[in-house]
Amino acid sequence: MKRICAAALLGMFAMGPGATVSAAGLTEQQVREIAAEVAERVARQVAEEIAAKVAARIAEEYLEDNASENVELVFTPEFLSDPEHIAAGKEIWMGQCTLCHGAKAYPGKAPKLKPKRYTPNFVYDRITNGFRKMPPWGEVYDEEERMDLVAWILSRRFSP
Repeated sequence: MKRICAAALLGMFAMGPGATVSAAGLTEQQVREIAAEVAERVARQVAEEIAAKVAARIAEEYLEDNASENVELVFTPEFLSDPEHIAAGKEIWMGQCTLCHGAKAYPGKAPKLKPKRYTPNFVYDRITNGFRKMPPWGEVYDEEERMDLVAWILSRRFSP
């Protein structure tokens, strides 16, 4: 009976559902090997299905938790040129960012910024999420403060 069950299981995975396999002439060792192979295939298939479900759930939860951060902000020319936003961004820059960026920072601590090459959303994303050795500031500064930093960095008065 063991031979027939093991062979049937292996046949089901090797040839598909409904396939039949003759168990005649199988030794106990062969049945054990077949059963081990079947168990390994089942475990791998179950693990892959579970991993896919877990990954989908994690992605869904992340998107729900970060829904507001996944929306691309609209930086209007009026916002980017507003003196109040530029001044607020400069204040944050001088108090925090110059520790790593700028002429007074230790050489090599952070790369020199090239704001003419950047879009507002690019700068905002780097401030919010960090990049390489730069830490994320999304939980330190609120959305408006990070937007103010963007206004300062992209302003004509900014000098890295």
